[in-house]
Amino acid sequence: MASLEDLSHEELLVHARRLQDSDNLFKTLVTSPDTREDTLRLMKKKNPNLVLPEIDAQDKALAAVAEERKKREELENKILDREIRDRIAAERARVAKQYELTDADVLEVEKLMTDKDAPIPSYDGAAKVFKASRTASEPTPAIIGSPTYDMPDPKVWSKGIGNTAALNRIFLDEATKVYNEGIMKGQKAH
Repeated sequence: MASLEDLSHEELLVHARRLQDSDNLFKTLVTSPDTREDTLRLMKKKNPNLVLPEIDAQDKALAAVAEERKKREELENKILDREIRDRIAAERARVAKQYELTDADVLEVEKLMTDKDAPIPSYDGAAKVFKASRTASEPTPAIIGSPTYDMPDPKVWSKGIGNTAALNRIFLDEATKVYNEGIMKGQKAH
């Protein structure tokens, strides 16, 4: 670029107008409330050693708040972890007492709760399943008796005795009657 001494009078005026426009734009950006902070931050970014009390104080306050927030969140997480551990310990003790389980049994109950294929979401549900799986089932009483059969109506079926084709026709006729009776009952119900 040529020095200012090499410029003509008109070129110096154009250059001065550009400088004046740049200065006006900068003043507008710095004084406007909606662009002031962004402009100052860009200046600080371009020259980190630049002292801008407004931005420096704000950054310092934000850093202190962020540090405090981090410490508070860590404390909240510790408290939440402790509450969870206490609640689990209380549930373990309650279930062990209620279902008469040993510590080893409670571990088995927890395995049921965390089974990857079919987890059981509560201590009570898992304890019930565990107890049921460890209890021998009681045999059902069996009553032995001779089976009884009702003989078909001899008037209808006697014609087919000894004649398979006749039995088949009688069977189809009886099945059709039963089917039609079911249909008629269904239509009356509507």
